[in-house]
Amino acid sequence: MLETFAKLPLDKQTKILDAAAGVFAEKGYYEANISSICQRAGISNGALYKYFRNKESLFLSVLEHGVELMVREYYQKYTDFNLSTKENIYNLLRGIQQFAVQYPDYVAIYSHLGSGAMNKFAFITSERIEREAKDFFVKLIEKGQQQKELSPHLDSTSAAFLVDSYITLYAYSLVSEYHKWRFDSFFAVPGGSLSEDEKIEIIMHSINDVLK
Repeated sequence: MLETFAKLPLDKQTKILDAAAGVFAEKGYYEANISSICQRAGISNGALYKYFRNKESLFLSVLEHGVELMVREYYQKYTDFNLSTKENIYNLLRGIQQFAVQYPDYVAIYSHLGSGAMNKFAFITSERIEREAKDFFVKLIEKGQQQKELSPHLDSTSAAFLVDSYITLYAYSLVSEYHKWRFDSFFAVPGGSLSEDEKIEIIMHSINDVLK
């Protein structure tokens, strides 16, 4: 982003980023166009180019904003280190439901990063995204070990990766029909569909088997 964008009031910054996130989520990065984003944001094309050099710069800012939302509106909001590790994991699973309702476009955009066509952006953004997730979940696991809830022999990084992967895939199932279908194909009766409560119960059962 350019300095002119950083000088805008926060509500206007958010409006522009949210508008861009909506178009990127619906169209994908390569099909999204600046005109559609500007129309949704209620600004002119010329104004947008005063804030961002190009579409790529705007997209990276949207991704960065998504990380900030995850930290503030998800990790911090749904974690209480006075609770047990497993209680926190359960609350985080419940919390990601609310986060996906409030910020579905950002969840959808991150799910797009798994596509080979998005390798360029995955490489640029993965260090920040994954560092936040790894640091958070390793801290959660190690807290459980310190409190003697979890085995001291448990590898905290591997356990953190498992928990983060489950929560990530569950989040994607809330915004993607493909990821929803994956849960159903593995765990639902043929032709059936899992409720959100059933998905969380399955995830917690699997996590409990590992976090002993």
